[in-house]
Amino acid sequence: MKPADYWQRRSEEVAARQFAKADAYDATMQREYARAAEEIQRAIEVFYQRYAENGEVSFAEARRQLSGRELGQFKLTLEEFIEKAKDNADGRWTKQLNEAYYRVRVSRYEALMTEVRQSVELLAGKRQAGTGELLGDVYTDTYYRTIFELQKGIGIGATFAKIDQEGLQTVLGTEFAGSNWSKRIWGYRDKLVTELRTKLAQAFIRGESAEKTIQDVSARMDVSYSNAERLVQTESAFFAGQATMAGYKASNVVDDYELLATLDNKTSETCRAMDGKVFKLSEMEVGVNYPPLHARCRTTTVPFFEDEIDPGERIARGEDGMTYTVPGNMTYEDWYEKYVSSTDSPKSGIIDQIEYRSFGNAKEVKDWEAKVTPKWLESLTEEEEQAIRRYTGSSYREINQNLRQAEGDEQLDRIAELISSGIRKFNLTENITAYRGLSQNIFGAPAADLPGVEFTDAAFWSTTLLSDRQFSGMIQMEIHVPAGTKGAMINPLSSFKDSEYEFLLDKGMLYRIESAEEENGKINLIVEVLGYADR
Repeated sequence: MKPADYWQRRSEEVAARQFAKADAYDATMQREYARAAEEIQRAIEVFYQRYAENGEVSFAEARRQLSGRELGQFKLTLEEFIEKAKDNADGRWTKQLNEAYYRVRVSRYEALMTEVRQSVELLAGKRQAGTGELLGDVYTDTYYRTIFELQKGIGIGATFAKIDQEGLQTVLGTEFAGSNWSKRIWGYRDKLVTELRTKLAQAFIRGESAEKTIQDVSARMDVSYSNAERLVQTESAFFAGQATMAGYKASNVVDDYELLATLDNKTSETCRAMDGKVFKLSEMEVGVNYPPLHARCRTTTVPFFEDEIDPGERIARGEDGMTYTVPGNMTYEDWYEKYVSSTDSPKSGIIDQIEYRSFGNAKEVKDWEAKVTPKWLESLTEEEEQAIRRYTGSSYREINQNLRQAEGDEQLDRIAELISSGIRKFNLTENITAYRGLSQNIFGAPAADLPGVEFTDAAFWSTTLLSDRQFSGMIQMEIHVPAGTKGAMINPLSSFKDSEYEFLLDKGMLYRIESAEEENGKINLIVEVLGYADR
């Protein structure tokens, strides 16, 4: 049996990994809030420049109807807003934009609020997508790492439920403190829109200057970000805790847990008082005796074993009664590959093994393409389509070089953003397998050292859906692309249509090498797409 400090150290490492992800996403979200605040500031500045007298805009002036010329310009703006809002998870805003487009009377104030709300709506949409991806990763990673640490530490393993996308979405819908994260994000959005509308109306009624109005609006955005940050930290802690509990139950060896608080000058009195207390797993209650105990809580739990457990032969017993060794020096990456990823691992009747669709010939690819690309192609703007077409020709080298070297070429940066915005409109609804070849071993390590390596590429990744069409080279990759990954089947737009059968992955993705084998001077890799590197 491992000593208590072993379990404490391992639990802290698993928890710290998840908290770091939440911190990283908070940094991304802060940049998104700053961008939205700048857009709103510009809209207010333009409004004052157009309509202010002596630096002020009266409420009567703000409520005047747009002139015919201004109404025409406003409708052009609405067209742009409608296009950008297409992928927003909440369809109500798109509907309201369409309704506004056909109105013949719109006040200056209403036009300004439409611009303000567009920024808030797009921000909320990004938060929905980003937070969902974060929490899904936190839950999945914590669940499997909890089981791994228990099996490795005790040596007693058993078949456990694997996580699939449908099951994960069900878990992510779990309510905490009367609501769930998704509903809270939409609620914060509504609250922010109401506060900004009230603030602007009051500014015009009081005859406040542009500087004072922008200052007050910026303060409201700061408060909204603080609320968003609190939500991310608290919900991350909640789902990490839920995953840990599920891992305890799946292991079949944990009956009790001990609360472990991070004791520093930021630790709350509640957590200090609960630190070291032991509870039965069957009696756990979030907010009472199980984390999170409060907002932004970073208390975690440790498995508690009152009596010595005889680990026996360090075995895990499968459903068919066969046994297999779980070495004490086994890495998480090796364990995951053997007991989670491998199709030969013990199966569970609760959640199915994740599978990736592969295509055997060109006809299968074309049949799939005919199903998944028509709506996507219709959604592309002319600029997005032309940018993707340009990439598939000879321009891909300079576009990717500009991204990898951060050269800052404005024209190439613009093309890259158009390609990326087009790719993100594609809805990948199933797990697929793609292929890619590299001429050299860019990792600078032998095959034996590559499993578990995570890496990112600032550039786009061109892949093919047919294994016999991948580029030849020293590195041959089989790429697992999970449903929801931002990539697109660009074969219909390709200069090499029906030759390369290209599936293009978005720039800035994070990848992990799951397995590596060297054969006849070449290294064959299985690589999984983890999502965006900055999430």
